[in-house]
Amino acid sequence: MSEQITQQVADKLAEWGVTFSARYTGEVKRQDWDLAVDAFRVGIGGYQTDFFKGLGNRKPCKGAIKPSPPLNPRCIAAEEWNKANLVAVTPSAAEVLYCLVNDARAIEMSFSDWCDEYGSDNDSITSLRLYQSCEKVGQELRRIFTNAQMKELQELLQDF
Repeated sequence: MSEQITQQVADKLAEWGVTFSARYTGEVKRQDWDLAVDAFRVGIGGYQTDFFKGLGNRKPCKGAIKPSPPLNPRCIAAEEWNKANLVAVTPSAAEVLYCLVNDARAIEMSFSDWCDEYGSDNDSITSLRLYQSCEKVGQELRRIFTNAQMKELQELLQDF
């Protein structure tokens, strides 16, 4: 199902003349997360933003042979095998747009309604800043897509 949606989103972007790019920028440990993630710089129709995927999304590189018996994931040997044999998987336009379109919904609701929708504290500066970041995403996507295109993306991505 998601492969079909991924293709449909790619086809729509091509039909609309909207470009998509994703460039791996490395493994990072973000201050707000305890775990390392793979970082990408993505571009959609001229809009540039960072996108992150957990290391669990990595896939074995070509020719990688899993050790037998399997290694304990907490041992150093497993960590070394992972570093040598697993590679980051570049996000698709559908993956990125699923997140951005969801964030962009903030532009259609008040801060209080947004907090209720996402279980955030409406008396929190952190929540307000997150809401404002989501509003900016909405403004950027409105610059790229028409209202009809946004609605079509929302419908395409609802089951992603």
